[in-house]
Amino acid sequence: MKIKMEDLLCFRFLSEPRFVSDHAALFTQTRPGDDQEGYCAQLKIVDLHSGETVWETEEGVSLGRPLDNSQIGFWKREEKNTVFYLEEIVSRRRTSLLTTPLKVLSFEFIDEHRLVALIQVDLEKTEDQPENGAEWEISDELPFLDNARGYVSKLRRSLFLFDLDHGTSHRLTDEFFDTSFYALSQDARTLVFTGKSYQDIATNRDGVFACDLSSEAISTLVEPGIYRVYAAWRIRDKYYMSASLCDRYHASQNPDFYRIEPETGRIVKIAEPDVMVRGLGICSDCRYGGGRNLLTDGDDLYFTAVTMHNNNLYRMSPDGNIVRLPLESGSVDYFDVRDGRVVFVGMRGQRLQELYTYDAQAGEKRVTEINEAFYASHSPLEPQRCDFINDAGQTVQGFVLPPVDFDPNKRYPAVLDIHGGPKTAFGAVYFHEMQCLSSAGYFVLFCNPRGSDGRGNAFGDLIERYGSIDYDDLMLFVDEALKRFPAIDPERLGVTGGSYGGYMTNWIVGHTDRFKAAVTQRGITTYLIDEGCSDGGYTFMPHMYPPSPRINFEKMWDQSPLKYSKQVKTPLLFLHSDKDFRCPLCGALMMYTAIVNNGGTARMCIFKGENHELSRSGKPYNRIRRLREMFQWFDQYLKAEEE
Repeated sequence: MKIKMEDLLCFRFLSEPRFVSDHAALFTQTRPGDDQEGYCAQLKIVDLHSGETVWETEEGVSLGRPLDNSQIGFWKREEKNTVFYLEEIVSRRRTSLLTTPLKVLSFEFIDEHRLVALIQVDLEKTEDQPENGAEWEISDELPFLDNARGYVSKLRRSLFLFDLDHGTSHRLTDEFFDTSFYALSQDARTLVFTGKSYQDIATNRDGVFACDLSSEAISTLVEPGIYRVYAAWRIRDKYYMSASLCDRYHASQNPDFYRIEPETGRIVKIAEPDVMVRGLGICSDCRYGGGRNLLTDGDDLYFTAVTMHNNNLYRMSPDGNIVRLPLESGSVDYFDVRDGRVVFVGMRGQRLQELYTYDAQAGEKRVTEINEAFYASHSPLEPQRCDFINDAGQTVQGFVLPPVDFDPNKRYPAVLDIHGGPKTAFGAVYFHEMQCLSSAGYFVLFCNPRGSDGRGNAFGDLIERYGSIDYDDLMLFVDEALKRFPAIDPERLGVTGGSYGGYMTNWIVGHTDRFKAAVTQRGITTYLIDEGCSDGGYTFMPHMYPPSPRINFEKMWDQSPLKYSKQVKTPLLFLHSDKDFRCPLCGALMMYTAIVNNGGTARMCIFKGENHELSRSGKPYNRIRRLREMFQWFDQYLKAEEE
């Protein structure tokens, strides 16, 4: 059976895996809701030997944590409150731990008496303010936007300590502190966290802090304002961090590993892995939820990072020695480790997410078959490798997904799909959009040009070079695909991409007419807008065009697709969301207007209430409508000869 857009509604997404015991693991399973308005989540525990479900909750649970081998704690949103529950696995006896009006983002048990939680706090919300906020927004600090949270002036992510015996809570961090990352030490005596306190402008240079959970005294390990910190942790009596000085490759520089010595104030670099720790990973539109991608076990640190076209799992010893675990190809999305044994949510081949285990003796094993029903009636195609050598002599990874029921005697249209980031990567994992295009009779072309993750800092560096070496790689890749796959009709090529891929789509149609149809998704058209209207633009753009695009205007304008809008002859469909604060809608509106005013062909589809994550976590019916708009556009301009 051919894969259809609507098959998305039967997918199950896995996240937040945790060991409950040596033989069982907890995770969150999420599915699109029956009304296609949102998603329904529930907790499950599976036996790691048989794969059978031994415990599960009703749908509507937000996040769960094992308290010990016999109890699971979780929270649900009920009316205007967050309610924490504790349930015994065997007896199914459930008790309410506490109720709070606070907005919980995540939590961890310290012991049976306390938990620490990350809470979103509005410093200016009054008691009589409506639940959905007032009819206005006031900002007096930066950032004032966040793609996922909306307007964030005076919003802080604060760490709170909850007393489960008395049902009380209090804030650990100061009023104006914003938390980026936190981790309990293995003995649960210390909470290590990163972030900064601010009242005017927040930088992306966090500090590292440690809280003694017996006295609640907080010490500063690394002052804010120096490093871009990705994570920090404690192993035994030593402190470590993953961080970058951004001194060689600016904001996208891969982090190094450091040991922090509070007694002397020294910060000692112990490893330079040249991989993006806690990065964006391998692209797919079939994930929902999150989980840990960096944690400690015994004396070791485990973390994920992209190498070439795989998201791999690594282990680092205290001296900085790093080894990659010998797992299969694909993507390790989220994981947990206990005594060297790993449980992880992964994507292998063209399979949707499942739960896997790994240990040195038994190797890798798939535990669950949650999405097997889909494969009983569908057979996704495997992409074929189509690597090429660019003008710098580098081998660039490329993939070609042929159309379903491919006939070598026929000619087919093809779509070049460009990933976002740009510091992310495509791999040979299931991508629903691409499989649907294949089922609709298209070749799908995708590659990892310069700027992509997985090849180190030098390969990923695009600062002040957007639309140059990356464009060259993409065009060479299309040339190579046409050479190797003669069934592709060069007169029926399309191009699409989201975020950075949207930028490149905008750039491409302003620099070549070889594509007969294009779909730009949540892309940038001018960097001048991005500095002030994007949630991270005020920190990122000075790195792109120092000291700012307003001063370095000529360079910025030369690399803005809007400058070349008069040259656009390709019919261009804009797919954008009105709550996208990562790549603002106003840029797409400007380029759409310019193209139409210049006599070009364009169509704008704006998804109300959605943000930058539309294709990955938007309302299911909007995700399907997005695909429908795309396919109708390509069919109109690339398949007219077939009708």
